[in-house]
Amino acid sequence: MILISISDKSKYTVADTAVALYGVYADMHGYDSARVRYVHAASGAPLLEGTARKVFVSASDSGELNAVAISDKPCGIDIEKLRDDAELLRISERFGVKTNNLKEFFEYFCSAEAYAKASGTPLPEVLKNPNVHARVFDWLDGYCLAVYGEGVLFYCPSVQFLP
Repeated sequence: MILISISDKSKYTVADTAVALYGVYADMHGYDSARVRYVHAASGAPLLEGTARKVFVSASDSGELNAVAISDKPCGIDIEKLRDDAELLRISERFGVKTNNLKEFFEYFCSAEAYAKASGTPLPEVLKNPNVHARVFDWLDGYCLAVYGEGVLFYCPSVQFLP
């Protein structure tokens, strides 16, 4: 099972969203979530300290939004604000990504980023492999969202658990 949530950056930080989303996860499993803190490992990867059991957390932000995923297995999430930028096409060419349009590029890039976060594989290496199978969503107007990991995906709107 992977829980994901999207929040407004002008109101909440990624840390706020991650700790609150863990509260939902903890309630589902009967865990205490009172002492959970959002921190970063030496590698820069996000962590939740003080959890009852090991959980994996992934976070991303772009434009006005934060995105967080929590699971009992490795997971990755990436969100990108769609923008028309010739630099992005140059990046896709640099990594050998064959793309016909920016939307296709963002879907590929978000998938690769989500997989890289879940697997620990460096992003440049992942971008060279066209066989990334992340779930890509375009239901956020103007954004691309990708989630990688095992299990059923549950979307938890942040307005339901953040003040």
